[in-house]
Amino acid sequence: MPIHTMHAHTDSLLVTLSYLIAVTSAYIAIKLAGRVKTATDRSKHLWLIAGGSILGLGIWSMHFVAMLGHGTLKDANYSFPLVFLSVIIAMAGCILGFYLVARQMSRESFVLGGFLMGSAIAGMHYVGIAALQGMTLQYHTGYVLLSILIAIAASWTALWIGFFSRYAKQQMLVQTKVFFALIMGIAISGMHHVGMLGLEFQMIPSFTSDQVIEPAMLLTLVSIVTLFLFIVFFASVLFDLQLRKRDFIQATILESTEDGVVTTNPDGLIKYANSLFRDFFPERHPYLTEHNATLRLDVPDHTKQMLHVDKRILEVVNQSLKSENLNQTLWFFQRLRSSLVAAATRASCLS
Repeated sequence: MPIHTMHAHTDSLLVTLSYLIAVTSAYIAIKLAGRVKTATDRSKHLWLIAGGSILGLGIWSMHFVAMLGHGTLKDANYSFPLVFLSVIIAMAGCILGFYLVARQMSRESFVLGGFLMGSAIAGMHYVGIAALQGMTLQYHTGYVLLSILIAIAASWTALWIGFFSRYAKQQMLVQTKVFFALIMGIAISGMHHVGMLGLEFQMIPSFTSDQVIEPAMLLTLVSIVTLFLFIVFFASVLFDLQLRKRDFIQATILESTEDGVVTTNPDGLIKYANSLFRDFFPERHPYLTEHNATLRLDVPDHTKQMLHVDKRILEVVNQSLKSENLNQTLWFFQRLRSSLVAAATRASCLS
């Protein structure tokens, strides 16, 4: 029997589609990673599962669309148990990677999460290849190792973009998300094609099995998953545009106030600051307490604090902003006039 390789006979349309699926799943995962960072404990696990599942499903769909794009495999049957196992591995690995990083933002969790996530992606790839029925498979060790390294590197890149980069610490523009998703798509699909370059197989004549998925059925299954991913993608883009519109309106309102206004996360990291606050504190610091060490974060709502900044006295009042997907604090910085300062001083002396 002749030995077949993956160096030729590819359907360019399906290969292009597989890349677009990888890009779409990467975009959605980047967006959902941002939700994880700002979510409360109650909803964080939901966003973790959603982000990991979407990325895992997208990589799985990309893999089998690309497999169907190889002309030599267009009529191949697949083992149903192994196809099912491959999607579970992809989803579980991505969820685990997201969870490890979201639980503790550290170098160790980043390295371990990316390694486990990349290993799971590579595992999905090779379990998916092992699902091919009616043929014997041989692997080129160098290509296998290179594909695993690409999968791990792509996972580290995804976690860095979603959780550790400077873009993850602010509202990421749609154009930035698309750019990173395009890069991620190249890495994800590149891992698949590098792995396929190292594959050789021989057909086994008269092979039969009961637990197989025929190409038509596999194509239908992957098409359903792909359609779901694209629906989620376009919905997330529209939702993102609505959020940007809302944020613009809110920023316009906050800029029109006569107070310095800041929002922070539970750790005191500044999420938004209006221009008047920047006038009070020209130096840029990521955390609120770095602007004035006497400011306390662990105080009840509506607590008034007095800050001495240069020759000015600022009155600071806080208000919690909590909902299912929001856990921040709103701070108002008001400059006291001389008469108010004198009254406040007399009141403090009498007390």
